[in-house]
Amino acid sequence: MKYQQLTEGDRHMIVALKWQGLSFTDIATAIGKHRSTIYQKFHRNTCWHKDGSYRPLRAQQRTRARRRRSRRNQHFAKKDYVIIRQLLHKQWSLEQITGYLKRIGVHCFSHETIYRYIWRDKKK
Repeated sequence: MKYQQLTEGDRHMIVALKWQGLSFTDIATAIGKHRSTIYQKFHRNTCWHKDGSYRPLRAQQRTRARRRRSRRNQHFAKKDYVIIRQLLHKQWSLEQITGYLKRIGVHCFSHETIYRYIWRDKKK
């Protein structure tokens, strides 16, 4: 079964079926998702500090917040690549550059990101 994120409707269905006493396996079958997905999302988004219940709206808000903070959504400006260009001119390897940037606390560039930047630059 291919992974798909839960929708807000899925989350409401989970809480309704859980209230009816269904197991995670039964809930997964009912909404067409893998049982481990249901189990993980239910436990990840349960409000332990209050009454320990699953809140679908709050779970959806947390999902959106995690997606916004995701590294995948990080975009780097041209000025962010200045130091990378300088280090490449000094014949540093991509791994050396990423290690150095981590040590000095600059953006989290992976060596794959730098490699894509080099290829994009060569195409121009």
